[in-house]
Amino acid sequence: MLAAALAAGENRLWVQDGEALPGTSRVTLALYATHDDPLNAFSAALNYDIAALEFLRASLDGPGIITGASNYEYSMVQHDGEAGDIVIAVLLDFEQPYDKQTIPASPVDPQTLAKLDFGVKAGVEPGTYGVRPRSTLSYPMIINCFTVGGGFTVLPAVDTGVFTVLNPYHLYVVDAKASVGGYAVVAIEAEHMDPIGGYTLSLRYPSDVLSIDVEPLDDPNIPPPENPWGPDDYSDENICNWPITWCNLGLESLLSPGGIDTFRAWAQADYTFGPAVPGVGRGWVWSDAIFDFPPFAVLPLGKTLPAGRHKILQVKFKLADSVAVGQEIPLTLVNVMSTVDIYNMLIVPFADGYTRSVRPDLHAGTITVVDEVTFRRGYVNPDSDLNVADVIFMLQYLFAKGTTPGCLKAADVNDDGAVDIADAIWLLAYLFRHAAPPRPPFTACGPDPTSDLITCTAPSGC
Repeated sequence: MLAAALAAGENRLWVQDGEALPGTSRVTLALYATHDDPLNAFSAALNYDIAALEFLRASLDGPGIITGASNYEYSMVQHDGEAGDIVIAVLLDFEQPYDKQTIPASPVDPQTLAKLDFGVKAGVEPGTYGVRPRSTLSYPMIINCFTVGGGFTVLPAVDTGVFTVLNPYHLYVVDAKASVGGYAVVAIEAEHMDPIGGYTLSLRYPSDVLSIDVEPLDDPNIPPPENPWGPDDYSDENICNWPITWCNLGLESLLSPGGIDTFRAWAQADYTFGPAVPGVGRGWVWSDAIFDFPPFAVLPLGKTLPAGRHKILQVKFKLADSVAVGQEIPLTLVNVMSTVDIYNMLIVPFADGYTRSVRPDLHAGTITVVDEVTFRRGYVNPDSDLNVADVIFMLQYLFAKGTTPGCLKAADVNDDGAVDIADAIWLLAYLFRHAAPPRPPFTACGPDPTSDLITCTAPSGC
């Protein structure tokens, strides 16, 4: 809208575009104009989408508003909340002595005639909504017009302002790095403005260069995609060793007690995607989870993941020997049409035990192929010294939402495949009680001699 007005150099009236999340208490949109002649008066008739917006007020005075700066003498603002109509009328020179106040001409640079405050309704569906100039809204009839030259009426071109209600729910594939023939552990993160009680995830990957060990997943309790909802028993005591798992992501404490109650995962290397499905490759991963099963048995909400951004899943891929250093391998969250449609969804519970499924915005990620990353265990923070600062850095990461170490493998001091309080205790014992040193590689930089799900994206202690 703004570009059109700047290019046209003519009489135009339009509402500023805007965006906000559902439930936003106030959003301010400008009523803009360009006009060839000074304005003696103007009127604007606007209509907004009542499904998304609540009108709060119209301001003619204040910083950046040309109307107030021009010392207008009469104004009228009328509002019909049921219809979503707003009518604004302004006369610059209405009272004696008639000293010919006007709004200066501005044929190119937009002027702000008014500012409109709206609230965004909670629970409104994400999408685009309009705030549009529209004539003949009220009686007596009000039209969008400018008055110039002491009484001549000019009908400006009008444009609708596009208001976007943003999606407050997102799923992200977190970028990862791995070496040729090595392993990449890729995390999926959920961002949500409400607590969630579960999810369904569907991921596409190029199976010609990435593979997943499906043997741990090939269990009678884990149904194949042809029967996605399967039997009711999804438990497996070895779930933390699966290549697709929720373990060691902090969910054990966030979803206490016990983490996720019901979890399923599957991978397929040769799936036929429809032509409209984005992404590359024939590999398909899907997983679903219910945090509290039976769902939300303990009211008001049962066991839910607090609002925020959290890692909810990790997938361990093996890179082929044919990949090249510098290659970027795409990973794409996709919605798949199958025997049962598989959509990426987050489950939002209500206090009465009912739930609704919301469709998040999907954000792809990549695995970047790098030379083998080497490290030394215990060197957790970015400096090159081993001391108590490394212990503090680790504890802040574990318990105070501190910075994630660039090489988590360096924080796995005891090499048990997890970063937890036991690693901090081990390192403290070594530093101050001359106990056993961290597991290799420690005395010199080197690769991890054991295979686990922990990542290392930057050299540490080297």
